[in-house]
Amino acid sequence: GTDVYMNSALANGDVVSCEVTSSIECTVGNPVMSNEVMMVVNDILPVGLSIETEAGYICDGDEVTFTAIPENGGDAPVYQWMINGNPVGDNSTEFTTTALAQGDVVSCELTSNETCISGNPAMSNAMEMEVNPYPAALEMPTGPNDIDVYETASSSYSTSADPNATAYNWTVNPEDAFTELNADMNNLTITWSEDFTGEAAISVFATNDCGDGPISDNFDVSVMNTFSIIENDLNIGVSVFPNPNNGSFTIKLSSEHGQVIKMQIRSILGEVIFSEEELKVDGEYVKESDLSNYAEGIYFLLLENNNKVLTEKIVVQK
Repeated sequence: GTDVYMNSALANGDVVSCEVTSSIECTVGNPVMSNEVMMVVNDILPVGLSIETEAGYICDGDEVTFTAIPENGGDAPVYQWMINGNPVGDNSTEFTTTALAQGDVVSCELTSNETCISGNPAMSNAMEMEVNPYPAALEMPTGPNDIDVYETASSSYSTSADPNATAYNWTVNPEDAFTELNADMNNLTITWSEDFTGEAAISVFATNDCGDGPISDNFDVSVMNTFSIIENDLNIGVSVFPNPNNGSFTIKLSSEHGQVIKMQIRSILGEVIFSEEELKVDGEYVKESDLSNYAEGIYFLLLENNNKVLTEKIVVQK
């Protein structure tokens, strides 16, 4: 034999010793037995790593924390987190980020300092992330921007479609401008109030499970109501347009039979702005009126004949 003994098949508890027989003559105690060495043989430990997160439905910008669960990492393991194979984060059992994108793959590599190990370093499972977007900013609504309620009781508007939206929230201000809103995703039909005249603003934003998107720019609509009275006590048809107006408007009167009337325009305080004492209406009469030098507000058109008076409101907005 030799003075070196090698064995790769030792088991835990095996006892190794050696007997030596001397070649020298005139010796005593020959051969001689060595001390015994009881072997402690450790099992080979596989290094393993898995990662998990408690995050469920993830939206753009959400904070997500991943936790590493090591197997046989030793007392000073080294963790290397990765997104799409690129190193990120710190040497920690946890990794937190707000920068995940759709399809990103998160993983972690563990380097163990344990003894008697295999599979070192170990790579965790890979988690492909589903990151849901918030709704996009919608385009300013489009549709008719001048409405005559007398001629058009309702009108339709639309905005851009967002494939990530689950609903669209429409707003029309002021609320007394309409009597009904009928929304169908990115389309809206407004039934206008007959009593409203003025400016209305339409806006919209999209929503989904992540939250609300930005509110669109306002789409401004000028709402007027040109009245037309074919039958009244004066037997005269009347039309004022546009109404509301910026001070310039048209008065149209009509009668199948010649009528002589008194016509006035007065302020809300009763000041006479215009007056014509004996106006003959035989067929159609058209007058262009200009109150642009007067303050904005409410004025009244008065038509009088045979002690009967017809009053109509005119709204001047500048």
